[in-house]
Amino acid sequence: MKLTELGMMLMAVLLCGCTAAPELRVGILGDVQGYAKDGDPGMRNLETAFNMLRDRNADVIMMTGDLSDNGDPAVYKQYRELYDRIFADRMPIQVAVMGNHDYWNDLPVETSRRNFSEAIDQSSPDIQMIVNDYSFIALSPEDGNCNGTYTEKSAEFLAANLSYAETATPDNPIFLLTHQHPADTVYGSAGWSNKFISDHLADHPRVIAFSGHSHYPLEDERSIAQNRFTAVGASSLNYCEMEPGKVNGSVPPHAADCVQFLYMEVFKDHADIHRYDVKTGREIKPDAVWRIELPHNPARSAYTERRANDRTAPEFPAGAAGSVSKNGNGRLILSFDAARHDDFVHSYDVAIYEKLDDGKFHKLNDIAFFSDFYRGLERMSEHPEFQLPDQLFVAGSEYILKIIPVESFGKRGDTPLTVRFTAE
Repeated sequence: MKLTELGMMLMAVLLCGCTAAPELRVGILGDVQGYAKDGDPGMRNLETAFNMLRDRNADVIMMTGDLSDNGDPAVYKQYRELYDRIFADRMPIQVAVMGNHDYWNDLPVETSRRNFSEAIDQSSPDIQMIVNDYSFIALSPEDGNCNGTYTEKSAEFLAANLSYAETATPDNPIFLLTHQHPADTVYGSAGWSNKFISDHLADHPRVIAFSGHSHYPLEDERSIAQNRFTAVGASSLNYCEMEPGKVNGSVPPHAADCVQFLYMEVFKDHADIHRYDVKTGREIKPDAVWRIELPHNPARSAYTERRANDRTAPEFPAGAAGSVSKNGNGRLILSFDAARHDDFVHSYDVAIYEKLDDGKFHKLNDIAFFSDFYRGLERMSEHPEFQLPDQLFVAGSEYILKIIPVESFGKRGDTPLTVRFTAE
């Protein structure tokens, strides 16, 4: 064979590898919490997300639960009508679970489960299927307990179907769908998870477990976690929520701007998970697609807690300044130049010092605020503003605020931004 012919063959192989189509395209979305009335934001966002997934030729749609805010069959019917209309030309296979809200209707558990299954045209809230030689398992919680109830019935279902999947599709990952997060995995699992799930997946490294429930935003890299298996949080199609303890609340201002879902392309040796913002139609962090190497080897996991070791601390830029003023409602507003980070600033810790009668400043309190990263990194304010808790400040007293920026894995800036003011 001539050298030029060999070169052309190699080039063809390379081009083929670069343009190879995925073996499977999967949309993962949920926590719609719809109520089937005019102006329903969850259903409106669901329609937009469905259109985006139709444009990406999704083969499978995974619905993470809380489709209805209160287990209303009218919501399920509206969901299925959207599904059939939007995907009329190319119908993806549906894999859906119930969430705790889907039981919140004062009906018997079995009635709620039957209403859900019949209205969305799925045989049961718990299903197993194989699509293109890839196994899918959907396990719903057994009742409306917020943290999820999973009894021996769930254990038997999960064990049997994991065993079947490992035999029937021995070379491929197993995609598991639950509403609650597996405990001690993704961002949000500290308060919105169930240990049953993580315990029953510990010996199944091929599992990629998708879940919703927490509404935690996808900008945060902790929304994917690998240890014995892979866990991925899918955020929400209604609003975002985050951990408690910040002054601007676990459901912060403009939380409805945070409407997100996942889209996964599965190849033979890897799976790429893309994050999308429904409000803008843009991909979140297109240069940081989550790539899961297949088959998953826990010893070579990319998305472990070790990632924290490679993170840098956020810092304020040179010349940064801040101030405290009153708004039109007489509330104290802290504003300052935003800190910088190569990913994003997750939150700000603020130490409050008060000048006492001895003329010295004494530590009064510590408070914290979320930044506005959850609205989209491209929309983060260069000059964030936060309403201070009025009850901490006495008119006429002098205060110093020391502000420390914090990134999502907990690394803190070294140099605080200092703001000095007298309360009016």
